[in-house]
Amino acid sequence: MQGTAALVLLAALAGAARAQDQLTTPSLEWRTVQTEHFVIHYPARAAAWTLDVASRIDAAYDAVSALVGYAPPRRVTLMVADPNNLPNGFALPFLDGPVVFFWPTPPDPYGGLGGSASWGTLLSVHEYAHIAHLTRPSRSPTERFLLAWSAELGPVAIGSPRWAIEGYATYVEGRITGAGRPHSAARAAVLREWALSGALPPYDELDGSGRYLGGSMAYLVGSAFLEWLVARPGQSDSSLPHVWRRMSARTRRSFDQAFAGVFGAPPSELYGRFTAEITARAFEIERAIATDSSALGAGTPRVVQRFLWTTGSPALSPDDSLLAVLRASPTVPPVVHVWRTHRPPDTSAAARLARARKRDPLDVPGIAWRPAPLPEAAARYPEGGAPFDAPRWTRDGASLLLTRETGPGDGVIRRDLFAWTPATGAVRRITHAGGIRHADPMPDGKSAIADQCVDGICSLVRVDLASGAVAPFVTGAPRVVYERPRVSPDGRTVAASRQSKDGWQVVLIDVATGRVRVAGPDDGAARYDAAWRADGRHLVLVSEAGGIPNVEEVDVSTGAARALTRVAGAVRAPEPETRGDGVYFLRLHARGLDLDRVAADSVPVLPPVPAVASSPTLAPVAFEPPVPRDTFATIALSPHAYGLGPRAWRVLGAGVYAAEGASVGLMAGTMDPVGKLTAMAQGYLATRGSWQGASLGAGWRGWPVVLRAEAFYSEDDPSKQWGFAAPTALDATLGGAVLSASLTREHVTNRQAIAFGASLASIRGDTGASGTRALGFARYDGSFTQSIRVATLREDITISGAAGTTYGERWARGLAALTLWGGYGDIGIEARGSYGRVDDARASFEQFSLGGTAPPFFERELYAQRIAIPAVPAGVSVGQQLETFSVALPFQWLRPYFWAGSTSPHFDFWEQVVGLEASVSSDGIWYARLPGFRVLGGVGYALAGAWKYQARVYLETTFHP
Repeated sequence: MQGTAALVLLAALAGAARAQDQLTTPSLEWRTVQTEHFVIHYPARAAAWTLDVASRIDAAYDAVSALVGYAPPRRVTLMVADPNNLPNGFALPFLDGPVVFFWPTPPDPYGGLGGSASWGTLLSVHEYAHIAHLTRPSRSPTERFLLAWSAELGPVAIGSPRWAIEGYATYVEGRITGAGRPHSAARAAVLREWALSGALPPYDELDGSGRYLGGSMAYLVGSAFLEWLVARPGQSDSSLPHVWRRMSARTRRSFDQAFAGVFGAPPSELYGRFTAEITARAFEIERAIATDSSALGAGTPRVVQRFLWTTGSPALSPDDSLLAVLRASPTVPPVVHVWRTHRPPDTSAAARLARARKRDPLDVPGIAWRPAPLPEAAARYPEGGAPFDAPRWTRDGASLLLTRETGPGDGVIRRDLFAWTPATGAVRRITHAGGIRHADPMPDGKSAIADQCVDGICSLVRVDLASGAVAPFVTGAPRVVYERPRVSPDGRTVAASRQSKDGWQVVLIDVATGRVRVAGPDDGAARYDAAWRADGRHLVLVSEAGGIPNVEEVDVSTGAARALTRVAGAVRAPEPETRGDGVYFLRLHARGLDLDRVAADSVPVLPPVPAVASSPTLAPVAFEPPVPRDTFATIALSPHAYGLGPRAWRVLGAGVYAAEGASVGLMAGTMDPVGKLTAMAQGYLATRGSWQGASLGAGWRGWPVVLRAEAFYSEDDPSKQWGFAAPTALDATLGGAVLSASLTREHVTNRQAIAFGASLASIRGDTGASGTRALGFARYDGSFTQSIRVATLREDITISGAAGTTYGERWARGLAALTLWGGYGDIGIEARGSYGRVDDARASFEQFSLGGTAPPFFERELYAQRIAIPAVPAGVSVGQQLETFSVALPFQWLRPYFWAGSTSPHFDFWEQVVGLEASVSSDGIWYARLPGFRVLGGVGYALAGAWKYQARVYLETTFHP
């Protein structure tokens, strides 16, 4: 029996990238391809991207295994899916079957990931590096046995800090590919800016913090620290595998002990030396690139707005009077603001200063160290909690094109195009499940050119702004990515960023002919984020010439380029004025991205970026250009239909401990990594008064409608439970079967599900009654989310009904519940109320019963009359009508709550409980070999009722197919 808690925690964390945990969509057409070292499962619609990756992945495997010094003995399962339209991947380093997950949507140029010639190759190296690194088993027989059967993880995976895990995979990424983050101007810029600001994370924040880019420091700073370590005298690439070998030795060692035995000091001590050295290197680069401010004159960039945290690409209105910018922070949801670019004169400043001097003549007025806020003209807040992004003005200046997360209804997320009119506040959806990331309108106002990313392929498309129809414009490929198109003032040419084997380039596409050519010098420097100046003859863009991202102007006819900025960190997203010579852009600093402006026509000829900015001796704060590497040999592939997929077995312990008693169980289940078919057998033994019995069930998800079937036998005797004797009419032995079908439509701002089922069972009560129980049931669940500025309101509605016969007596039952959640960010309050009624139920068994737990091993709808409150015994109140009310504070992990419930006939007495609980649940994380599960734990204290003034701890771990 394997460790339930460790597996559930690991798989839940792996699947928590979004609210959804089912990253695969089983109802799609799936395919499988197998190589020597991998078995790869992918949707048929992602075949082009997947097969390109698969053809090279064995060569990546060999290169990584040689560097890391280990390879797992079993094939690695690779899952490819595009659930969120985001670039990502993760690894589950299970010793008995490692799994990696690839999200094929390629990254943008900013974070360093986009610098590779192939997103798929970078994923292959980075994620497999996790597997080779973390699946190294212990060489201690005792520890190997305990780890294999408790956590299924090795000592390196369990004992390594996050910075060492992510930093090492990033280090390998750079060593093997010669690209990625270690060879990006982005990583160098972050390290340089943070060092110059004295903001490099202390060692205890290297795993992550709440500061800007704090979660990325494990990758960026962690990899740089490891590079620095192996470059020290007496060290080499093999030094790091020596650490992993020491951690997995027969002699048990912590990470710090293993590290010190290789590098001669604990990691925290050497990290202090590392930060001191790279800070000195950063100041050397800053001194070298410093320019005499008097030489720049009017061309010196000025700060328009100082910001903390994230700032989106700015968009100027056609008359330059309005500026649209996305703003976000850790505490405020992202909002698209429209600001006026000209501040009204502050006519009262002199009077305020005079009054202040009169009140306190010795006071010293402060300097104006930050600009006053720009006046706000409008704001577009999130819709249903989903923020808008990527604003672009229409040519008439009346509306903005925006993108927002949506979805086709099967749970996956795509971005779509919307039009917002700030003057009226009206928002109109244009596309549906289009995968649109950015769009720029054509001069005629009837269409726009957009970049569309679906299943790993990013192309340029033309969008009809009236109908939402999408037509191809320029088609991308697995290794050719198009991004961020901008239409020229005359509408004849489109400029876009393109990533290919030559890196990021700005290309020009003739609208009439489709001809594509590169804009700018042929100097090998990465260029992206292009925007047209008003003359239609020049582009402003980001250029990494010299190793530092700066704003550059390019003549589209000659290709000549001149720098407009010379920063020590990095810039992004230049936006030129239409009527003036100003260029707005974002500038990176250690607290976020500021909005700056430079007068382009006033900038003198700037000297080239000094060579020290890309000097190897000043790495990692200096840019290390990508190094040409072997692109990995390709192999022939033979894809085939997925079918029911490979079967994996899982045996897990289960159980319930609550006020009514305790039960322990065992679940043996089989599932495939996509989740098309799951089946399980469960058996429970229990104390008197708790659930015991067995079930055999299966779930089929190969169609949009999910089918489930279960055969079960259960014994439940609440009259014999701990400390409280419920009415004997609730006791029952039940044996039979249940069939159900459900359909779920899940979008970003709403989710709706319907389910139908029927059951036939034999029933025997302790009163001696016996017979049959036949019923049909139906259930509707709806969840709807709205936004009120930065606050969020959600309504969850559940309506269920059942009808049938028990002991030959007819009955019908209905139950409705409404939950209201209102809050700000992740902080809110939840209120829930429910009402239920049973008609013609002469058998008390079918009446509502408060307390106890729901059936742990078969369909809970069969006991919908049992209102589960595990802190109090089952059957503390029984009646034909039901009312409940609860209030909770649902924090991320803990949920303080107050609950009250009563049954008819007069609702004159209410059971009341206060408590604190935590839970995690899923309908299945099949690629991690986990079926549907629920883990619930908490403590409750009864304020009134039969269990008054008593507290009970409860814990529940259950599974379902």
